[in-house]
Amino acid sequence: MIKYSIKIPYKKKVKNESKNKSNFKVLNSEIATENLNKCLDLYRKGKMKRALKVLNKAIEYNPTNDSYYYIKIYFLYKMKKYKKIAEAYDRLIELYPECVSFYRDKSSLFLRELKDYKEALRIVDKGLSIDPKNEDLIFSKIKILELLGRFQEILEIIINFNPKNPNFYHMYI
Repeated sequence: MIKYSIKIPYKKKVKNESKNKSNFKVLNSEIATENLNKCLDLYRKGKMKRALKVLNKAIEYNPTNDSYYYIKIYFLYKMKKYKKIAEAYDRLIELYPECVSFYRDKSSLFLRELKDYKEALRIVDKGLSIDPKNEDLIFSKIKILELLGRFQEILEIIINFNPKNPNFYHMYI
């Protein structure tokens, strides 16, 4: 049996700093998970406000976990806290600016719950600036324009758009 001996030069201080940062991330993730479990238990017991506070603690420890924001949005919907939902979507968009589904969902909030059609359109347009051929966003834009009575713009979209889904026009008409 051959034994290998490898000497790796390192600076002790750098190694410890790296290890501490890694341990810190693991610890934060573990604390966040504990808070999430506590949050879900509180939710099952019907303590929505307390559950939301604990969930916010989980987000503090792991602010890039998008599933925590989905849960938060769900709780906020149940509580009809629509402005807070918009803030949660803003944070998701900040974390993942290329994910146009967040723009779609936020615009849907402004469309359905807040009845702010102009803001919904602004949000959809921002998503379309990232992904101009996104059929969900285009469909959302058509619906918003319809509510705003801007039918000429709808016709222009339909004429200029070549959807991947051949049933796209049937969904609208």
